[in-house]
Amino acid sequence: MISSDETIAKFCACFGFSMPDFQRRKKQDENIYIEMGLNVPAFIKMLIKNDMEEYTELLLLYWHMQTIYSTKLSKPNIQTLDSTIMTSSEYCVDLTKTLIFLLDEKEGKNTSITFQKSRNSITTREKYTFEIIKKALINEYKIRNFNLTNITFEEAKDELLFKFDVEWIVDNINEILSLNPQIKSEFEIEDEITESNYHEIFDYLYDDYMVEKYADEHYTAQDITLEFLNNKLEALIPQTKKKVGAKPKNSHIAVIAKRLSYLKRIDRFIENKNAIDIDIIKLTNKDYRFIHDFLAFLNLIEDYSIKENTTTTPEKYIYTLLKQTTPDELKYSNVKSRIIETRNKLHEQSM
Repeated sequence: MISSDETIAKFCACFGFSMPDFQRRKKQDENIYIEMGLNVPAFIKMLIKNDMEEYTELLLLYWHMQTIYSTKLSKPNIQTLDSTIMTSSEYCVDLTKTLIFLLDEKEGKNTSITFQKSRNSITTREKYTFEIIKKALINEYKIRNFNLTNITFEEAKDELLFKFDVEWIVDNINEILSLNPQIKSEFEIEDEITESNYHEIFDYLYDDYMVEKYADEHYTAQDITLEFLNNKLEALIPQTKKKVGAKPKNSHIAVIAKRLSYLKRIDRFIENKNAIDIDIIKLTNKDYRFIHDFLAFLNLIEDYSIKENTTTTPEKYIYTLLKQTTPDELKYSNVKSRIIETRNKLHEQSM
């Protein structure tokens, strides 16, 4: 099915693409999808069942793009941390709580610290001792990298567009090309891409998902302030109290789910001229099921329609995923404004 300009415009608005950028991506031969493991007839049947047949060509291409980016680089990046470093362990929680206590001066200057060993204890109010302990714990926090957070979407975008990290760009491109030899054929690439010849293929492959991948793999050090520690603790503690349900591998899954939810609602949003935010449009069980089935085709989640020993339905899983996960709003603010712009343009064209 050949997509109309209106269909492409709606799709690009929901997924953050510019129409020229997306239109330059060549439609893949169906055999490419099959070779990459997609059951194409089942995928198309799923789209028809969910009233998404209009987007068949675009969602096939999107599946291809996401499959390309689903594999992490095997070569460790100097800014990529070991999985144990960014842990939300009891030690991190305990150290965060302790530093909040030490840095919080709302209770006045009558702070005391008690050390207890077996039945013996000692309490000190000595300011000098207090400061030594505080500095030592702050240093420990930094050594453990507990003060590191992922760079923002916008920071990652600047890093890539201004080519500040050419080594990562080249490695990422070569990984993509190794998984997709047809792209190498299209660009007549015989050897690995290097820092001297990556520009053209980078312009072709660059999109939001490369930015998200870069942001997921890179970190920045935060000042250890009371505000930072309180936010850190708020993020850590709910992880041990969340209800059983959606357990996304990372925020990238939630990003895809959110954008699919926009695509499912955009026609209703266009029809509702008074709606100022697409999130006002409620999702239906059929919408949740479509999002689940698409993520399952991407192998990002288990298929809860066939999963055994669980009471979680596909619809409940996606409802919980979208409710529990709060991805960086920077990724959505621009998308929402583009959805409104697209609605306005389509209304003008229909007059």
